Amino acid sequence: MGEWCKEDIINRCGISPDKVHAVGGGINLDVNLIKPMNRMNNKILFVGKDFKRKGGYIVYEAFKLLRREIQNLELYVAGPNSDPIDSPINGYYYMGYCDYKQLSTLFNKCDIFCMPSYFEAYGLVFIEALCYGLPCIGRNVYEMPYFIKEGENGYLLHNDNPHELSLLIRKLINDKQIKQNVLSQRDEYIKEYSWDNVALKIANIIDKDTNY
Repeated sequence: MGEWCKEDIINRCGISPDKVHAVGGGINLDVNLIKPMNRMNNKILFVGKDFKRKGGYIVYEAFKLLRREIQNLELYVAGPNSDPIDSPINGYYYMGYCDYKQLSTLFNKCDIFCMPSYFEAYGLVFIEALCYGLPCIGRNVYEMPYFIKEGENGYLLHNDNPHELSLLIRKLINDKQIKQNVLSQRDEYIKEYSWDNVALKIANIIDKDTNY
């Protein structure tokens, strides 16, 4: 699906660039459920079944640091089958497995999406967050830099450091301009990241190759 994987295949396997195409992916949530609530600039959302690989522990450590100065800060964790945090601090909410309606509620409720994954070949959840109007924090590796443009629709974590991540979260959760950027591009995200658009790209590539 992604540009990172495309480049990796070309470089690792020596395949001609004109034979490898990145066609993207589509969101798996119902766009009709995009109904943002009255956001309070205090809610962080993490979605990932594999809590460790997707950077959940560093998100929690950054949250703990920030909670000392922002007492109403909240972290919502959806995805893991069991709560990965023992004796969590106040403001932490383990949501467990969520179906698409429950996820839509969380996307509508929260202010930013934070998932600095250690490995993410694509990352549909980032585009789902953007479609719901949430600026994103990811890690500066793999496909994440293709989705997240520094200072435009979010930030990228460059070092595996909870303090650095806490600074990014604090900056993003109060950044009105970035939030407005994401909201103003929401319709473009929804159009670009749809399975209909992916199918059209594939069809066009097949058609082009057939004409050679």
